[in-house]
Amino acid sequence: MLPASGTPTDGESPYAGAMASKSKPAGESKKPGRSLKEKRAAKHQKQAENKQTRKGWEAK
Repeated sequence: MLPASGTPTDGESPYAGAMASKSKPAGESKKPGRSLKEKRAAKHQKQAENKQTRKGWEAK
């Protein structure tokens, strides 16, 4: 505990016991998601669709 002066006593660190464990538990695996290849394919498909719609606008 900190005294009224705000300094630690008895060699106690002001951060003693406040550190949290950042490591993940061994049994917890990564969340499933799309692979990079799938993300790129979706991106290219979306860009191709946008390109087609833009061509339609320019033709008008």
